[in-house]
Amino acid sequence: MTRKDFSMKELSHESVAAFLSFAEKIAREVGVGIADRFRSRSFSVENKEDGSPVTEADQEAEKYLRSCIEKEFPEHGIIGEEFGAKGTGQEFIWVIDPIDGTKSFVHGVPLFGTLIGLLYRRRPLVGVIHQPVLDRLASGDNRQAWLNGEQIRVRKERPLSEATLLMTDPSDSLLLERGDSYKNLIREAGVVRSWGDCFGYLSLVMGQADIMIDPILNPWDMLPLLPVLRGAGAVVSDCNGGPPEDGTSLLATTSRSLQQRVLRGLEDFPMIAR
Repeated sequence: MTRKDFSMKELSHESVAAFLSFAEKIAREVGVGIADRFRSRSFSVENKEDGSPVTEADQEAEKYLRSCIEKEFPEHGIIGEEFGAKGTGQEFIWVIDPIDGTKSFVHGVPLFGTLIGLLYRRRPLVGVIHQPVLDRLASGDNRQAWLNGEQIRVRKERPLSEATLLMTDPSDSLLLERGDSYKNLIREAGVVRSWGDCFGYLSLVMGQADIMIDPILNPWDMLPLLPVLRGAGAVVSDCNGGPPEDGTSLLATTSRSLQQRVLRGLEDFPMIAR
């Protein structure tokens, strides 16, 4: 998919900027409560049907974000991790993950963050990644990206032997099943770490990493990231090399040659229906 697909000619620059400013504003607002919960450790943990954890902080944050969106844009749809979807036939749809990295949140690791994105005609228009404890807010509109108001770009291309490769879960069976091609990829990379969830993508757009792999994602985990990644100059695809919007995995790198090298390490990656 080319950058032309995200020209959004029907929307003015001022409209896009206003949507992005709104997303940044509510991300910072909701982050105050999330950070307070994190520091005080005043929450209980339950497991959802899929086995993933959820806390009161997740639910409170999503309720707040939904209320802000419904008040400002009552005609827009919303897709959220905790309370499902509404208005999915609308031209504009907000996609929110109140705490991306709940396992980190639960275990006292401040690498989690809030993801907020806006789709226009089913394609990502703007996105925000906010890490409230670390006070980092990255935002993007597919053309440019910013960190706390300063423009950011991925770092210059470097060979795999000097690259930092990040992933959320190195033990994920979807990766291990790739066999020798995956093992060789990991062996050849300069640095391999599991600094995952939104922190990994934030590291990439800040110029602190070169590769981020997620073999399985939901829409709220992925779609808000894409305008930030593209705006910072990252190359993105699913783990088969196709458009990430249409898949359930995400690979982001600093260059096309590095992207192709990683895709070879993920050969025969399974197509998983959403």
